[in-house]
Formats: sequence, structure tokens, C-alpha cells
Amino acid sequence: MSQTIYTEIQATLAPEELREMSGLPTEIFDELVELGVLNDIEEEGVDISRCALVFRKANRLQKTFELDSSALALLIHYMLEAEELRNELHRTKILSLNPYL
Repeated sequence: MSQTIYTEIQATLAPEELREMSGLPTEIFDELVELGVLNDIEEEGVDISRCALVFRKANRLQKTFELDSSALALLIHYMLEAEELRNELHRTKILSLNPYL
């Protein structure tokens, strides 16, 4: 019999650490902070590791398409929302396999 173990780790990440991990230039990251991107992250309790990945993807897209800060903020919002939906789907699949979790 196989057994699935699901754990959830809560961690915090300072904005400076997130900026470094994302690779975004400081001025663009600061504009995103002013636009409230980090407020959405804190309010919704987004997983830090997924958040860092989204910001790295956003950095690549910003460079590729030369996006301004408002477009980038909107992109990050929807990418984080998609990540949360994927995470919820994953949790639902696990719970359907073992309702005692």
C-alpha cells in the first residue's frame, strides 16, 4: 500500500530577498511594490516558493516583451492566481485519494 504525505510549510520572505530571487531591476520592483503587488501576496497567503517562481517568470517576460510596470503587475497577479488554482487542484486530488487527510 502506498502512502501520500502532504505537508504545507509557512515561510516569510523579505521584499529584498524576493527582488534578488526574481532578478528584476530595483526600479521596476519598487514600482511593483508601489502598485500593491506585494499587498496582494500578503493578503492571499501565497506560497513563497511559488511566488518566487512567478516573479522569475515575470522577469523573463518583462525582458522579452519590454512590459511596463502596470502590465507586469497585472501579469503577476494573474500568474499568482493561476498558481493558487493549481495548488488547490493538487490539494483536492490528494484529499480525494485519502479523505482522512
